[in-house]
Amino acid sequence: MNLFKIFKEHQLSPEYVKRREMLEKLQGKSSYSEADLKEIFKFTKIPQDPKNPEAYDLTSKAFAESMLNEKIRTLKRLHGVGMIIATAILSFQNPYKYAMLNPTAFSVLRKHYSLPLVHKEHKGEYSLEDYARYMQKVEMLAEEFGMKPFDVEFALSMIKE
Repeated sequence: MNLFKIFKEHQLSPEYVKRREMLEKLQGKSSYSEADLKEIFKFTKIPQDPKNPEAYDLTSKAFAESMLNEKIRTLKRLHGVGMIIATAILSFQNPYKYAMLNPTAFSVLRKHYSLPLVHKEHKGEYSLEDYARYMQKVEMLAEEFGMKPFDVEFALSMIKE
């Protein structure tokens, strides 16, 4: 399965165009505003509109952390933020290092790339261990195909099972 080819076939799709627009706005920022977070919630299609007046402080702290678990823990202190939103925040901030934990991409990795079964903390919530294993596979594929983790996740999510 050639992920680079899949990515190229879909990079003009409305979904990817929206991703690029958001990436251009959010990539590399040292913190996110409440409005930035609302855009990420909308993008992920997770039906919430939480108030996050502490967005600037908590995202700034998370982005400055060196350890992934601390980044995630800090982001999850924001209202309405679970693992999927936390990883989406990280992926828009640094698409060269992180990919959003996308359930469709996770399923494709399980089926085609031997990603172990999920060990969710709560119903519907992925664990940090799940994300670490997911990112190992995404990073391996990013290196193999010369892509960013951000784009690998997108290509995986375009595979229809």
